[in-house]
Amino acid sequence: AIDPQYMGENIAAVLMSSKGEELASKAEYSVKKYINDTLKDERYKDNESLKTLLKDLLHYGAAAQMYTGHDTDNLVNADIEANNNAPESTDFTLEKNEEAESYPVYFKSAGVNFSSDNKIFVKLSPIDDNVTLTVNGVEVDLDDAIVAPNGDVYYYTEGLLATEFGETFTFVLSYDGVEMQTLTYSVNAYAYALQNSSNTAMANLAIALYNYGVSAEAYVAAQNN
Repeated sequence: AIDPQYMGENIAAVLMSSKGEELASKAEYSVKKYINDTLKDERYKDNESLKTLLKDLLHYGAAAQMYTGHDTDNLVNADIEANNNAPESTDFTLEKNEEAESYPVYFKSAGVNFSSDNKIFVKLSPIDDNVTLTVNGVEVDLDDAIVAPNGDVYYYTEGLLATEFGETFTFVLSYDGVEMQTLTYSVNAYAYALQNSSNTAMANLAIALYNYGVSAEAYVAAQNN
């Protein structure tokens, strides 16, 4: 697993025996080198969906470099034409039980956690044993959530594939069996909301993430046709 800002870093491997003896010298390879080699490979010259996917993956890596400040003088998408298709999404909704506003539990925000696998998270107000959370109709174990020092609770989904960035997740927050709020969200909704952020690096990262997901879906669809 590789965080996106490290696509240009060489991964070193050494073949060892069970006795700890080196059998083959160190080999080094990077995501960037793999992608650039593939883009030059004549076998894939007519595979436009694959080439678009690989280019958008490099754009995502470069945007992550700029956002994190990692090796920004050596962006992995150098000499790759830009893709600035704007995110479009209607995946975000928030429905409230107006009759239950006195209950002390609610969604505070939602977002995306960037790492080697991207996850959607929701932030809840402080909770107690009367609170339940379902994701796409399945109750989750809030003991797996992260509690901040101020009592706010962060629940993260499982890591998402790029082809799942457009998938809508429905979070239902209940108190003592009464539904308080229903939140629908997706990675694309996150990108749509952040594309005009005053933080330019964050906006570019959101746009790159969106385009990577779109091209991943298009590539898989092309393979299935």
